[in-house]
Amino acid sequence: MQYTDFRDFLKDFFEEKKKSNYGYSLRFVAGKLGCNPGFFLRILKGERTLSAEYQLKLHKLLNLGKKERRYFDLLVLYNQAKKPLEKETHFEELKKFTRSKIYKVSQRQYALYGEWYNVALRELINVVPIFDTSDATCKKLAAYFNPSVKVSDIRKSLETLIATGMIEKRASGRYYLRNKLITTGLDIPVFSVMKILGQFFDLGKAALQRFAKKERVLSTVSVSLSKDGYEQIKLKSEEYRKEILAIAKNDTGKLERVYHMNLQLFPLTKRIGFE
Repeated sequence: MQYTDFRDFLKDFFEEKKKSNYGYSLRFVAGKLGCNPGFFLRILKGERTLSAEYQLKLHKLLNLGKKERRYFDLLVLYNQAKKPLEKETHFEELKKFTRSKIYKVSQRQYALYGEWYNVALRELINVVPIFDTSDATCKKLAAYFNPSVKVSDIRKSLETLIATGMIEKRASGRYYLRNKLITTGLDIPVFSVMKILGQFFDLGKAALQRFAKKERVLSTVSVSLSKDGYEQIKLKSEEYRKEILAIAKNDTGKLERVYHMNLQLFPLTKRIGFE
């Protein structure tokens, strides 16, 4: 089992314990920790932070060894860090524990989401047939990018896609996508996702000048909302994203270009009446 969130590990640990001990309930665990069951449930939901005091008690309750205790504490720091730089620092420390019994991060996925052009190149290979990783092939692929990408970066990106298993060579000798659609999933470090999101947002801004109006769709809207209204739009945006993926999956026409769509919803003011 792979974990990048201490809450998921705790939930699975408790569920496993229940199989052999029906009395191993949330109330039982909260009692061992000396806190209210409702409060501990909010910790598991990510609504409250796990304090150092409860971490020490969990070490004993989970019967963690010295190495596992260190890993667990780092994982808590990683999950509860507020700043991307802090998350990156803790994640680098966590990588040292890849042999731990309770943790194994997918370094291959992590590498894929390191740069925006890794994702774009994966899609481009779905459009442009390639049969090798030669200089000529890398130059051909680089020529399609707008904005431009160095041939050397294309080569590294191509090597990453092959190493991760995102593309594979078939009997015909051509490289194909192993899976037509992919998503970041839960094992991708948050700071890495934030990095590539920032890159795509910058590309969206530049697209205003880089492409003619008929080649891109850019629009904005500002609205005042209640909490319920915000949640409804949030849900709609996820449904819309799935619809976009479904269109791409079922597209039987001749593929001719790689596109990217950003979906953003964020506040422009502080909450009013909640001081």
